[in-house]
Amino acid sequence: MDISKLEHCVAVAREGSFAAAAATIPLSQSALTRSIQSLERTYGITIFERGKNGVRLTGEGEEFIAIAEEILWSAGRAEERLTAVATGENATVRFGAGSAMASSILPAVLACMEARSVHFEIRTGSNAILRSLLSRGEIDFFLGAVPTTAQTYKSAYGYRVEVVAPVVGSLMVAMRAGHPLAEGLLFPERVEQFPVACKPFMKSRYEESGLAELGIRHPAIYIDDYHVLVKLIHDSDFIMLSNWAVDTLQPPGEIVTRSLPAPNEFQHWSWGFVSSSHTSFSAAASAVLEAVRDHIKGLSAV
Repeated sequence: MDISKLEHCVAVAREGSFAAAAATIPLSQSALTRSIQSLERTYGITIFERGKNGVRLTGEGEEFIAIAEEILWSAGRAEERLTAVATGENATVRFGAGSAMASSILPAVLACMEARSVHFEIRTGSNAILRSLLSRGEIDFFLGAVPTTAQTYKSAYGYRVEVVAPVVGSLMVAMRAGHPLAEGLLFPERVEQFPVACKPFMKSRYEESGLAELGIRHPAIYIDDYHVLVKLIHDSDFIMLSNWAVDTLQPPGEIVTRSLPAPNEFQHWSWGFVSSSHTSFSAAASAVLEAVRDHIKGLSAV
């Protein structure tokens, strides 16, 4: 596979014409045309339709460009890693974390890494989003919550899982200051009057029957972003089903959090590192893992 030809093809798609792409590469327009024609012959497809105002991608061309961009991105990653191995400098560590972990743990961890010659690209999101990024090779690992039955989790996705610490903390409900539930006892008959929102992760932790015991309605809204959830409860009578993390993500005094007893159907989860079973960590990535590991264990010991 000729990487340079893929780069030529992506340049034409980006610029919208052979002339503009040839100027940016730089390459003569005739040489660029031959490069694209060679790709089209090799794969038996038509990538571009030529017109008076430039070119546009065909249907199969759109698919080809998407694949070409993925290959070029992976090639760039591989070159970065080889350079880092050779020089020991300017390594880039790409990893993911849930929003709670990103806000509560990463600032302290990244501050400890300041002295190292390492660049970081960090993605946040739900476990589902992070799994997708991991499967596409866009991150090397992520820090998230994994079921206690991690063996099932590993076999289902082909992951390597390192459990670091149990997920601890009470079930919390969060609401705006001044909400009717902000004060007084949380009797089920009071709680069940109000609509509920939460992250999909919380749905995974608590069975609906367990929530019913506490008078909590089936959540009407699932949103991956805590900040959106906090805005929702701040502006309405919704209550948010959460854990300790909500206290790290909201302005002091604007949101009230109250704890509830854990339902009988509490699902046991742990914090852990999740990576592809085929991935080997660079020295820089291993240093990040160790720093996160130490930080979490330090919190667990308090």
